[in-house]
Amino acid sequence: MLKVFIVLGALAGPDGSAVSPGMLTVAYRLTAFGQITTYRWTSQGEVTRDIAHLDPNDKIVLIGYSGGGFAITRVAHQLNGKQPRRIDLLIALRPTPT
Repeated sequence: MLKVFIVLGALAGPDGSAVSPGMLTVAYRLTAFGQITTYRWTSQGEVTRDIAHLDPNDKIVLIGYSGGGFAITRVAHQLNGKQPRRIDLLIALRPTPT
């Protein structure tokens, strides 16, 4: 089964934080292909735990935008070498910090 984990970036402003509506559209459109889960960019520990508990045969896609792009590289690093988990596709869109 295909599992897609989208880690959103956030813009902080005087009235709170907001995520990219474009990434929410991507998440919605990808639901036709498998299970999609979205997280805040600060949730990398939760993402790592959720992936580690999946069936080893699941295909894993990590997509991150802005701070989420940075967070997914850390998730992939934490999972690297821990059998039987691997990331099949990692997509970092405008990751920050660079």
